[in-house]
Amino acid sequence: MYIPKVLSIAGSDSGGGAGIQADLKTATSLGCFGMTVITAVTAQNTLGVDQISQLSESMIAAQFNAIVQDFQVDAVKIGMIGSSNTVQLLSKLLGVNRENIVFDPVMVATSGAILAEDQIQHSMANLLFPISRLITPNLNEAQTFLNSGPIESSQMIDAANELLKLGANAVLLKGGHLSQDQLKDVLVEKNGQHIEVTEFHHPRILTKNTHGTGCTLSSAIACGLAQKLSLKIAVNKGIDYTQGAILAASHIPEKQLGNGHGALWHAFQQFPIN
Repeated sequence: MYIPKVLSIAGSDSGGGAGIQADLKTATSLGCFGMTVITAVTAQNTLGVDQISQLSESMIAAQFNAIVQDFQVDAVKIGMIGSSNTVQLLSKLLGVNRENIVFDPVMVATSGAILAEDQIQHSMANLLFPISRLITPNLNEAQTFLNSGPIESSQMIDAANELLKLGANAVLLKGGHLSQDQLKDVLVEKNGQHIEVTEFHHPRILTKNTHGTGCTLSSAIACGLAQKLSLKIAVNKGIDYTQGAILAASHIPEKQLGNGHGALWHAFQQFPIN
């Protein structure tokens, strides 16, 4: 039996709902072995982020080198980075030969806290888009990269194509911020000289327990790629898993997992919540 190994490069969430903690829960739930390179330590809970401490570049590099010296890495998920210097470091460490990098360009937490320095999006686009198999921005993050106004549902395919022009190989543009009951995510990927478009539709689940949704989805997709699924199937299964975790969390009594935006229930397949 081969156990796929997924490396998460992201920040630590002391509240356990997002970041490294969500990534490890997702990997374990989906039958993968999770490993980590922590880029920053946050003091946060479901109400907000109180403090952020960026780890040094030497410590980030030491973590990465320790992992690749000992483990085969089947997929990489990149989350919170924080600084342009860290972006540059990661682009050098990862190089151009890793096929299964999923980059979730998180810059703002669910609570509204800023998690990255100003103008970091330029470094992300120039250095990490080209080496990533997939980027997974939400609508607000896409607006930042494109320097555009609000993106409506009817504009999502065009916006995703514009992100391809910035250097991405494939884009999953997430529509969770749309004010609609039926949500849409759009996957665009380069297929030779053509652009292939796939839409994923799913109902909005009414719950406050949504902290870590983006981290969970990108990690689940990375797990699918580590298991040698095609990109489209990995995205589809990742969305299904994330929807399941949100649905399970919607049945958890309010405030049991924090007084703000509570976490998802990642272990819903092993421990269902009725």
